[in-house]
Amino acid sequence: MMNKKIIGMIVVLILIVLIIFFVRSKVILIKPRGMITETKPNFVWTGDYDGYNLLVSEEKNFENLIINVKVDERSFVSDELDFGDYYWKIVYNKNNETFETNLVKFTINSFVAFSIGGNFIKNVGNVGSNLMGPTGFVVLEREQEIEIQEGDYRLEQK
Repeated sequence: MMNKKIIGMIVVLILIVLIIFFVRSKVILIKPRGMITETKPNFVWTGDYDGYNLLVSEEKNFENLIINVKVDERSFVSDELDFGDYYWKIVYNKNNETFETNLVKFTINSFVAFSIGGNFIKNVGNVGSNLMGPTGFVVLEREQEIEIQEGDYRLEQK
């Protein structure tokens, strides 16, 4: 009876070791994925290798690369990207062989948002906007804050 318990515990231990080895040996893409609003996305993945190539494209076949960068870490913050659909994957080397992950799609959505406090309005969205008010027309860029006067205003996406 005791031998069966010991054998069972050994089998469970071997399975745990195999699962840990499999998960550690595979590169998994964490983010971005799905709908996002950040225009400078932070690409994050798992893995335990000496180097990675991050590839980003607007096309599934990766024919025209927007980002093609060698990275030693498991994350990378990109330069500003336009709104729209993107695909990304990681290429890495293991035992002198080149592997690549499956691709992941993400979409950068635009949104218009403003914060109004006292006599100030601040663009807190991720797109520039046009502000039409009693004193005329102003372009309100991202993160820009301006003082406003009393009156009616109209906001529209730039």
